[in-house]
Amino acid sequence: MGAFIGFIIFVAIIYYIFKFFEHSEREKTDNPNNDIETTSTSSKKNITKNTSTSSKKNSGEAVNANVNSNIDSNVDSKELFDEYMQILRDTYSEQAKQSDGEESMRLGENSLSFHRECPNGKIGLFVFAVSPRNGLDKKFLNLFEEEYALVALVFIGLDKSSGPYYSGLVTYCNLQNRRFNYQILYEDDDTPVLMIQGVVGGSDKFEDINNSKDAYQFICDLIAALDIEVRFMEKAKKAMAKGV
Repeated sequence: MGAFIGFIIFVAIIYYIFKFFEHSEREKTDNPNNDIETTSTSSKKNITKNTSTSSKKNSGEAVNANVNSNIDSNVDSKELFDEYMQILRDTYSEQAKQSDGEESMRLGENSLSFHRECPNGKIGLFVFAVSPRNGLDKKFLNLFEEEYALVALVFIGLDKSSGPYYSGLVTYCNLQNRRFNYQILYEDDDTPVLMIQGVVGGSDKFEDINNSKDAYQFICDLIAALDIEVRFMEKAKKAMAKGV
């Protein structure tokens, strides 16, 4: 389970970092005054239980270096990215204060992540990441006009035999016009992972965040929203069983 959790957090964070990097490159390509600089994907094949932590750290540092050297040249976009990241940084510091220095959260180049028990009793990996528009599902694009948004995700590992059932459940939930998107991902060994994704976009959504306590409460509200979606899926199971 430890290796699985390490892999999922690695993939989730690196995915959004790569999307950010890809977005920066595309803006450079569109601007004839800038040099043109691609992205690659990550695999779990060589990550073992004993080496996943160091591999994750080294790979993350390499990608982070690329992100740092390719920050969006557009001032407004960079300011928005920094604004979202400040919320994550403030949340990280506030959590440390409230827990007497015990750090249960991981702060990345463009993300904040931690483990927490979900309403269904399973341990979920919660990830909050800053993502460019081109890294988001189409259903979210009409919610805001800015180049960046804050993405809220939870990953929940499932029993290997439950993949087909949850695929049907995810389809059912996505047809209910919820504000969140549901998806089933698979590890290399075909173990299914449930992902629930929501997006908060528009700078007006953050006007009331003035300090670290406000930022922490904002993230707590997003956690509560993800919990609601987990409960909704539990209710959806009963609805599906009744053929509703």
